Amino acid sequence: ALKRAGAHPGDRVELCCDVGFAFTVSLLAVVAAETTGILLAPSSTAAECERLRMLSTPRFTLLPANRTMPHEPFRVPTAIGQTGIGLITHMVESEPCEPGDARLIYTSGTSATPKGVILTRQNFDTNIRGVNVYLQLSPEDRSPVFTPTAYAYAVSQALTHALAGAAVYPIPEGMSHPHTVLRVIAQARLTGLAANPTVFKAMLENAASFFGAQMT
Repeated sequence: ALKRAGAHPGDRVELCCDVGFAFTVSLLAVVAAETTGILLAPSSTAAECERLRMLSTPRFTLLPANRTMPHEPFRVPTAIGQTGIGLITHMVESEPCEPGDARLIYTSGTSATPKGVILTRQNFDTNIRGVNVYLQLSPEDRSPVFTPTAYAYAVSQALTHALAGAAVYPIPEGMSHPHTVLRVIAQARLTGLAANPTVFKAMLENAASFFGAQMT
């Protein structure tokens, strides 16, 4: 669909999806079309989306077909078949990214205004293959993904498991609902969990009340 819409290698494609099918398929589509993905969080405000749009000048946007962008509420995407993914084409002129530039990710902005960081296809390939070997992932593995999709971590998790033929269980609520994450891990019998110390701390703090409630 990207190629039919006129996408060329190096064109920027904005991705605004929750973790799940649309996110993973969109990531793979951007790689297959040799374009450069720009990661936006669905929770971004209209002002944030507008600022990043002005900085990155994407030619296309991929998002769930039943949604619109926060700063363009009246612009409805064109559905791509039965995938549930929608496509928006932007009439802008922009210089293509360098060959091999896979992702444009903006920093979190905790210490300053978010800045765009380019990650190459080789960056991701090295990371994904290295993590795959280190974790010894197999098709029997199932892991939760609850990190915001604007972060490189969510991309790494999704593609690492795709390479191994393993499954990911999307939890769009994220760690703002730790009981949801614990419930999914228990009910779906997930086999692995990758997270930072802050997440593990939150899980430990909520585990007693969660499992206590399950027992009663």
